[in-house]
Amino acid sequence: MGTSDVCHDGRMADETPPVVRFPRGWKLWVPALTFVIVGIVIVASVPGLLLAHWIPNGTEGERRILLGSAGQIVLLGLGGIIAVIGVALSLARHGQTLLDARNQRDDENRRRTEFDTQLALERGREDARATDVAAQRQLEVERDLRSRFVAAVELLGADAPVKRTAGLYALAALGDDWLAFGRPNELQVCIDVMCGYLRSAATAAERTAAEASVRQAGYQLIASHLTPEGFRLDTEWEGRQFPLSGAPIWFPVALEGIACDNGTVLDISHGEIFDYAMLRLDRASISGRWTVLFDALQIYDTATVSLADVSVDNGARVSFDDTHLHSRSSIIASRVRLSDLGQLNFRRVRPEATSTIAMNEVTLATGAGIIVEDSSLDGSAQIDFREASVGAQAAIRVDATTLAGDSAITFFGTEVLSGTVAVVGCGVGDALLSFDRMRLHTPAALDLTRTRVSGAGSISIAGAVIGEDAMILPNRRMVGEPGYEQPVGARVGHTELLYDV
Repeated sequence: MGTSDVCHDGRMADETPPVVRFPRGWKLWVPALTFVIVGIVIVASVPGLLLAHWIPNGTEGERRILLGSAGQIVLLGLGGIIAVIGVALSLARHGQTLLDARNQRDDENRRRTEFDTQLALERGREDARATDVAAQRQLEVERDLRSRFVAAVELLGADAPVKRTAGLYALAALGDDWLAFGRPNELQVCIDVMCGYLRSAATAAERTAAEASVRQAGYQLIASHLTPEGFRLDTEWEGRQFPLSGAPIWFPVALEGIACDNGTVLDISHGEIFDYAMLRLDRASISGRWTVLFDALQIYDTATVSLADVSVDNGARVSFDDTHLHSRSSIIASRVRLSDLGQLNFRRVRPEATSTIAMNEVTLATGAGIIVEDSSLDGSAQIDFREASVGAQAAIRVDATTLAGDSAITFFGTEVLSGTVAVVGCGVGDALLSFDRMRLHTPAALDLTRTRVSGAGSISIAGAVIGEDAMILPNRRMVGEPGYEQPVGARVGHTELLYDV
């Protein structure tokens, strides 16, 4: 180490000299101390000078006495001045302390603001990174779901029935995952493809047991997702459309216990139900804007559509318009409960030979209705309203319908409490319109306006109990006395059915 590296005070040449720090507020104390020293000098010298000037001829004793008094006065004045200076210094020191505290708070607030700003920037960057990761993950999930869709559709075209079944299950699972992914429209796409397979045409040679098992699996998946006790409680297929129009059914289909509303539409119209097949919707709950369409069905020999114990309410509609029932086929709607404007419609239906529409023990209330309109019965076909119950503002209407051959519409044991049974504008030729054992209360009504009987046809009211003015004949004459039970074998005679224009 050379001598040139050492300063004269013993420090290294590259060392920083120590910083001399004065006490806080020293700039105020220096003038104050100076003022005090000057005051002491003044106290010590000024009184003597003043006395020498004011009493130049005074003796030394007089001056000493006056000097003592003047000194006391000056000391008291100086003490007051010093006190004022002390208070001023204290206030200045307090103000300086407040200023220092405010500066310290400002520094802390500035540091906190800088920290919060930096933290917000970090969080913003982290959120941006998380958003990018989530978007990338969403793209990957969507890409995977679409790949699964393609694979499932390819399975539906496979030769092996087990692969086609796997394709239907894959589509159902994919629809659930699309729904969980927040894309309900994609769920509807999966349902459309499933229903497209189920409604695809099948020739007689293609209607095999193996293919039947594949299609049964598809219907089972639909039922499972529309049943409260279904195997996937975390999914929701209600509110969707199930376009099964034109589907061929040559096997048992069980859609029992489904409970759907919120605009769900099950459309099985224009389908064909072949011999010995059965389509069951027993115990289904149909509510709100939910609609079940069986319009223009072809129900062949011995085939059955069953809606036993179904409830239809809150404006829902079940429709069999334009349906054709062939020999020995049947529609079973026993114990159906309709309320709150629920409707069951049979417009332009054609039951023929020994076919049957059984609506026995149905219950109607609160504006509900069953409508049979512009239909024709032939052979031994029957529409049976046995033991029905018609309540407030409800109605069973059979309008402009013809009965031929040995066909019959039966209301045996039906009780009309305060609603209406109307068989209006119908033609009964060689057929039977039966109201045997009907209990017709007042103000309920049985309206037969414009209904005509011809040939061997008849209207039977055997054993019926008809309230006062409750039965309206075609010529608007009333039949029966209040509470009077018609004798067994009672008929409404031809002369009473003459219609006066």
